[in-house]
Amino acid sequence: MRRMYTLAVVLLAVIVVVACSNQAADESSTTESTPALIGEGMATVVSELATPMVSLLPTATPFIVPADIRGIEAAPDSAVVMGRLISSITSLPITDTSVRLAEIYYADPEVKDPATGAWAMDNAFSPYALTNDDGLFVFRDVEPKDYVVYVGDMIYRWTVAVNEDGLPRPYYFEPGTVTDLGDIVVDFEP
Repeated sequence: MRRMYTLAVVLLAVIVVVACSNQAADESSTTESTPALIGEGMATVVSELATPMVSLLPTATPFIVPADIRGIEAAPDSAVVMGRLISSITSLPITDTSVRLAEIYYADPEVKDPATGAWAMDNAFSPYALTNDDGLFVFRDVEPKDYVVYVGDMIYRWTVAVNEDGLPRPYYFEPGTVTDLGDIVVDFEP
């Protein structure tokens, strides 16, 4: 609910900024003939928030793979997950590609049947990593939930890691653990 409220406030701010920008761009209108949409103090705050250097929406920040992954430790309430992506098309590591963990929601949470599960990804909050030159990726601070490994961009080219039945493969990561998924072969070519 809090995310929806935050999104509504951000969208309102964007609408106000666009309306103010359109008003300023119109050479035939002047501030004397057009009533202000927002107070002068609020316009300054909205203007500062809307600068190109500040994002109005929260965005997941990828964790870059460190040179030595052996020393990575997990916090007691979250997990660290690592692995390497391999393309089934080229048999080569998939480099410089985004990897996300999409949360799985089951029809019956007690059964957790992959055939009845649906996964969803939150662009702002889903765990996010980038593969390095060897195809390695690392996620830190992963909440203990069921996930699908999602590879690629969110709109044009993507795939998920699948099990032997061709269904999205579910993963669960215990809190306080470091899990190496090993090589994950996916039908993807960057």
